[in-house]
Amino acid sequence: MRRFALTLLLLSGCASAKMLAHQIETEEAYGYSTVVNESVMISGTEAKNRNYQQTVSADFSFSRLRNEKDPIWRLKVARGTLKREDLSPEQIQAFATGIQGLVLTGLISERGRKSGTFVYGRGARSEPAHSARWALRNGMVVVVAPLPGVVTKPNGSWDTQSEVLLGHDLEVEKTMLTRAKVIDVSGSIWTIEYRIEGKVKWETVPGVWLRGDYAANAQLQWNTSSQRTQEINFEAKADLTGSQGSYKLHRKGRTAAR
Repeated sequence: MRRFALTLLLLSGCASAKMLAHQIETEEAYGYSTVVNESVMISGTEAKNRNYQQTVSADFSFSRLRNEKDPIWRLKVARGTLKREDLSPEQIQAFATGIQGLVLTGLISERGRKSGTFVYGRGARSEPAHSARWALRNGMVVVVAPLPGVVTKPNGSWDTQSEVLLGHDLEVEKTMLTRAKVIDVSGSIWTIEYRIEGKVKWETVPGVWLRGDYAANAQLQWNTSSQRTQEINFEAKADLTGSQGSYKLHRKGRTAAR
């Protein structure tokens, strides 16, 4: 009897696995490439004074899981590279190796996208890889358009969920909303402009919390026929200070469909 019950359990597990595999196979997957340029200026004894510039590039896919109660989006890196002069070739290679297969998932709510969580290997856990990973996250997540889960008029504007894409542990001092607006319509292509700004508290390095201003803006080309982001240019700035030092970030990038 136990053997029969076990057989049923195994068959049930195989059936569930097949259903899940079928669900994943029926995703709509689109390819994208992104390039993010970033400059960082850090001061303070705890932060170990240093400045650096880096360029993060990657190819990744965007997909929507079907047959879900809540729409799920998934971003998955196929390959990534990092250029940064203060790192050794071994550190750069470790990032490129650790970034492959990195996944970010999230939900779409009535107020727009909800941010997700990265899944990554141990090789991507160093501080330089952490910094580069967050730059890459910005270049990836922007393809998830900040559209509300309701009908939006071609000349409409709306507030959607905040997306603060810096890195490490971060707290928003006040609730921040993304202000989005359709600024142009040409056939099936909408040009959407959006911006977020406000006060944040950010742990720039472990044990060092700084406060200051964060602002980001982007312009997105949205294809209403395919329900797909075609291209987006974005920029983000952070200017943070505290008793233990200061941190300035300037990030610019472009993500486009392949």
